[in-house]
Amino acid sequence: MDLLSKMVVGQPHFIRCIKPNDDREALTFSHERVLLQLRYTGILETVKIRQKGYSHRILFEEFVKRYYYLAFKAHESPLGSRENCLTILEKAKLENWILGKTKVFLKYYHIEQLNLFLREVIGRVVVMQAYIKGWLGARRYKKAKEKRENSAVTIQSAWRGYEARRKYKEIRNRRNNAAIHIQAAFRGYIVRKNYPRLKKSTGCVADSQHMSSCSTSDVDCEEHWPQTSNQSSPAVPDFLDKQTKKKDWDEISASSFTVKNTLKMSDSQLISQSQSITDHQSSPLRHSKKGGKENREQ
Repeated sequence: MDLLSKMVVGQPHFIRCIKPNDDREALTFSHERVLLQLRYTGILETVKIRQKGYSHRILFEEFVKRYYYLAFKAHESPLGSRENCLTILEKAKLENWILGKTKVFLKYYHIEQLNLFLREVIGRVVVMQAYIKGWLGARRYKKAKEKRENSAVTIQSAWRGYEARRKYKEIRNRRNNAAIHIQAAFRGYIVRKNYPRLKKSTGCVADSQHMSSCSTSDVDCEEHWPQTSNQSSPAVPDFLDKQTKKKDWDEISASSFTVKNTLKMSDSQLISQSQSITDHQSSPLRHSKKGGKENREQ
């Protein structure tokens, strides 16, 4: 029984060898010799039986499971019933078949036709699946490409923003530094421009203070002069160049030398000089008064 069950499940095929001639020559065919072999091997009777009988007997469940693609959709799972087998056979448009109680009786050419139809249906399904898979793959590729392009655009925009901010900071720092240099140069120019006038005014104040304080003796004036000169000397800014400082300090030293020389003069000479200065200043007033009187007398 095991061997028989294996043969039924495996669908064995028996092969009989026929010699075309007795001389073993190629491309030679002896009709009498071949007909004799066919008669004695029983092939002619087998052919007649196959033509008249049903060589394939298949159970309903197995027939539906094998050929349900011809009449049903792929996602359907039909039962192995007589009605479903009838639907499949009618869909295939076969003739000379018989349905038993549990099996389908088919001739040899019926199986060949059913297998051919099944291969065609499977081929169409494969083509449709290939198109659908190609479409899905193209859509996935487009999405991935768009995502990659969007990510590239995002990275580029972020990099451009970073570069723009960096350049803006550099330009702003340059402008600030340039403004600071311009302001420093302008302040230095203003200070250098006003420095001579301030020096003259501070020098006059210092001379008047020294003249008023030096009324006792020359020795006291000489002792008192360095202190007052240091207190009343103008403050020189640090941003002046060396030449300006040198000239200014030369002028200051010259003025201090003249003040010291004037302090060494005697009291009588100072008094006489002050009287001459006052007479010289009052002479225009006298002339103006005389002129006014003469105008009135006239």
